[in-house]
Amino acid sequence: MNFSVNKIIYNDGSFSIAWGQWKDQTMSVAMRWKNDENHNTHVHTAWFQLPEYFSIFILKGVLELKPSHSEELKQVIRELSKYEKWDRQIEKDAESGKLDFLIEEALSEKKQGILKAI
Repeated sequence: MNFSVNKIIYNDGSFSIAWGQWKDQTMSVAMRWKNDENHNTHVHTAWFQLPEYFSIFILKGVLELKPSHSEELKQVIRELSKYEKWDRQIEKDAESGKLDFLIEEALSEKKQGILKAI
């Protein structure tokens, strides 16, 4: 399985939203439909990852639907916000040239034939 559920954030019996970890260790929000005749899904249900820029909006929407889940959802939103701040900082560093040394290092290793795929 590619997705490991940490918390089910929303479940109405046919549709679920979860906070969890992907095989690559990325924490994120994922969704899935229950497999039944009303939804065009595969034989086995599968989680699909939401892009981070949609996740917070979806979670805030769930918060309005399920106020009883407010503390859990707020915790997940805080966690997700940490990741978004990290991503924005990396983008700023890349744009400013602070990470150029990583590109140079990778090109050098490729030229030497020692670059490893991950």
